[in-house]
Amino acid sequence: MTARSSHAAGVHAGHLLVLEALWAARLGIVVLDGELRVVGATEAVCELLGYRKSELLGRSVAELVHRDDRGWAQTELELLIARGIERIRREVRLIAPDQSEIWSELNVRCFDTDRTAGSVVAVAILEDARDRALREHELRRFADTDPLTDLFNRRRFTAELERHLAWGARYGARGSLLLLDIDRLKTINDTYGHLAGDNVIRTTASVLRSHSRASDLVARLGGDEFAMLLPAADANQAATVASVLTGAAASTHVEPVPMPLTLSVGITTIDQASSVDVLMEQAERALYAIKHAGGDGYRVRREQPLPPPVHAFDPRRRQNKGSRAVSNR
Repeated sequence: MTARSSHAAGVHAGHLLVLEALWAARLGIVVLDGELRVVGATEAVCELLGYRKSELLGRSVAELVHRDDRGWAQTELELLIARGIERIRREVRLIAPDQSEIWSELNVRCFDTDRTAGSVVAVAILEDARDRALREHELRRFADTDPLTDLFNRRRFTAELERHLAWGARYGARGSLLLLDIDRLKTINDTYGHLAGDNVIRTTASVLRSHSRASDLVARLGGDEFAMLLPAADANQAATVASVLTGAAASTHVEPVPMPLTLSVGITTIDQASSVDVLMEQAERALYAIKHAGGDGYRVRREQPLPPPVHAFDPRRRQNKGSRAVSNR
């Protein structure tokens, strides 16, 4: 045996020893060949993905990756093998036999450059990232949502509204902003307690959620105040939505409160020159106008003088002049 062949044999034996050590360490390891097919997998990988080893061997990597992650995974693996990049390390969604998603940390390095079928080309280490992904998801949810109603909070709603305005400044998108206020919540809190007030807030959130489109954004800004962004809706369409919301709320009763749930809604439309502060101020003016007129209805903010307020019910049948709620933070 020549020195060169002896050296090659030594390197090959060294590779095998490394692989055997990794196998023994109970790590999730997948070995890929020149066609990016699985030619080896540890028991830890089988346990993570829910496959038997015989089901994994010979499979293309693309078959194991979620369709939304398949494109970048295939591209980066090709670059890795072509030595365009040195390493792949990122989270990826893999697919279990029952088609459920499995979040995994993927760490891949090139092992050899022989692209022939069956030859070892790359070794991937997989780690279960489901707990971390769940924790990160929960942290994002806590940062973006109101804990009482599970709607977006003020911070997230403001960010989405700013994003919508930036899009509109470039592409001319339109829409309407609704600010909504629960009538007489302070009286409800004082008379029936804050648990009853919280129930009123949750019921209001349910009404808004169930009467919104998939493209609409609904948020609780705090206390008795809610907001809705209606992308592409003009003033008339927004008024129709407000009419539906106030009508649905007024037909809802919340125990132990004997009075119907009523809302006041201020509406303003979005244009390219609008800012978040300006929009909020315009909608608030319309909201305060309907509140001052007795509540239980909506008002559209326009450039011309405001029309008379539109009430959900005939005010001659029920006067609603409760004070503006300030609690239930």
